[in-house]
Amino acid sequence: MGSEELLGQSGSPLIVVDTPADLMPPTADCGGSAVGHVNTAGSSVNWQKMNAQGTWTVTGANGVYLEYLLDNVPQAADSTMTPGTQGSWSFPLSNLSCRSTPYNLQVCATPKIRSEQGETICTTKRTCTTLSFRACPHAVGVIREYGTNCPAVPGVEAVWITTDDENTSNSNSRAGWLGLNVSSTNTRLHFCKVDGSVFKPLSDIDSVAHHYAVLKLGESYPPGSTEFGKTTDNEDTNNVNSNSGTNIWPNSQNKDVTNFRFCLFRNSASGGQTMSAFPDIGTPYGVFAGASFSTQFALSKGYITSDDENTTNSNKYYIPSGAPTDTQS
Repeated sequence: MGSEELLGQSGSPLIVVDTPADLMPPTADCGGSAVGHVNTAGSSVNWQKMNAQGTWTVTGANGVYLEYLLDNVPQAADSTMTPGTQGSWSFPLSNLSCRSTPYNLQVCATPKIRSEQGETICTTKRTCTTLSFRACPHAVGVIREYGTNCPAVPGVEAVWITTDDENTSNSNSRAGWLGLNVSSTNTRLHFCKVDGSVFKPLSDIDSVAHHYAVLKLGESYPPGSTEFGKTTDNEDTNNVNSNSGTNIWPNSQNKDVTNFRFCLFRNSASGGQTMSAFPDIGTPYGVFAGASFSTQFALSKGYITSDDENTTNSNKYYIPSGAPTDTQS
């Protein structure tokens, strides 16, 4: 001490120290450990890619061991220490199939204690959560052009539906551009399943000249569109309805009827997106529209009329609640 300093005085303040959350205990005790939650908040699907993410919390431990399973098949595990009592996780998935059945992503968190004796995983306290989702959520079917293949792009595939039309005095008719569609005494419609998120309304003005529809082939209709459906009553006698298989979902068919689902693009909502031309998907294609559809967008037009079952016909439309009242017309 200098001669002018008094005993017991100091110019330095006291310092408060914090204890790290993952301070290593001498031994591991799994008895009091528990996963508070593990969730999938913030996960999203974009065509064949899934950006899975969420959060976790744990008590009685200073970390967790994370595992990821897709349809019960282990994908990866976080074998290193994920420290702390809470945190986030992220696990990307790609090259998913545009199948009609959902995927199940299971995320499991197990308390993990790092002690002076090493790392201990409390296996009896494993907690899991499951997220069910479909890839290609906005898949749609565009009409395939004659003499062309669907684009060689991952997830894109050919889809077709054949309806057995009325046998007695059949009056099916057709004219103009048909694409690959076939109209005889029966009707076969050919589509390419593509990413519907690239399609938008053609105008912000609600005019039939700009309305068009595509076949719905995903879980959700693309942003900017609304859904409607049509049930076609097919031939009752010796029915030969057929289709390309499970890839027609959410459309369906049996020996009596064909249930079609469509995505209708009318006009954009206030401030919504529009497109000035149809997107280039790598091959020519067509859409459904009325006879007055704008020649600004239509290179060619055509139509197919199907003569459906005559006896006790049960054709009908499905219009979802909240849809504009003139949706059917």
